[in-house]
Amino acid sequence: MNPKIKFLKSEAIASSIKAGLSTRNKNSPIYLTQNETEREKFKDFLKKFLEKMEVLDNTNKEDNYKLVLLLNQESKQFTNSLNFGELKIGVCQKIINLYLKYLWCLDLITEPPLMPLDGRVLAYFKNSNFQNWTEITDISMYKNIMQSIENQLKENTNFISLSQWELDFWNKYVE
Repeated sequence: MNPKIKFLKSEAIASSIKAGLSTRNKNSPIYLTQNETEREKFKDFLKKFLEKMEVLDNTNKEDNYKLVLLLNQESKQFTNSLNFGELKIGVCQKIINLYLKYLWCLDLITEPPLMPLDGRVLAYFKNSNFQNWTEITDISMYKNIMQSIENQLKENTNFISLSQWELDFWNKYVE
């Protein structure tokens, strides 16, 4: 692999994991343990999960939802390290979708079908009373939120796709 691409992928993985695990919600901390060795084992698990994910076809929503659910299920092997015994669906989707966004922006994959759902995106839809992304525990709830957001965007914007909308939204936010 090209060393520059290898480096960028490594940074994308690290940034995605950090963003997903760095919640500001005091009611939904990620870790149960303060043991750094256990935390590093978990981060290594996440890194390997994301690396394996690169070879999968992730061009439709259902495949994306399956990946989110798979990460949620596989995180249960760290039940003694994680608060609530698993990564919540909301945290799983943030890590996965942010990583896919990075790969897409680097032109390494086609456009992902979904977008990273986080506090900034949900704040934009403040009248919808969506649950905090860190507290989403059910895949059906997550699907409903994403579908509702997509419907609202189609009604009120020149909607292209969820990924493109979120990228434009993020770029305007940081200007």
